[in-house]
Amino acid sequence: MSFETNVPKIELETGEKILYPFSPPIFQTEVDTNFTKELIEEGRKLTKEEDDFNPSLAGNLKYGRSYLYKEDYILKVESYLKTYVERFFNGLHKQFGPNYKQINDLLNIQHDRRQLRQGNLRLDT
Repeated sequence: MSFETNVPKIELETGEKILYPFSPPIFQTEVDTNFTKELIEEGRKLTKEEDDFNPSLAGNLKYGRSYLYKEDYILKVESYLKTYVERFFNGLHKQFGPNYKQINDLLNIQHDRRQLRQGNLRLDT
């Protein structure tokens, strides 16, 4: 299924898009159907009592829920998800050029998921 929008966008060589409906930009891509099914299956194992992430959100979800996946599952899928994150940042880097400081800073940092120090990128959901 393809989602089309009339907001400003750039299309990458991979066919993915970076949308600019407002700030921040949104990365539009498709992931493997089996990955989507696996995310749903893993999500069904989570409970409000043990895995509720709502208190850590900036907003207050009255009816919806946000859950934090288990650490072992995050580590399992992290490399798959990072390929998409890298495509997004590479697309921004290509569009804004090598002198765009914020993108350069992010691309030049080594991120290790097992290091829990302040400042490291974590792919939590």
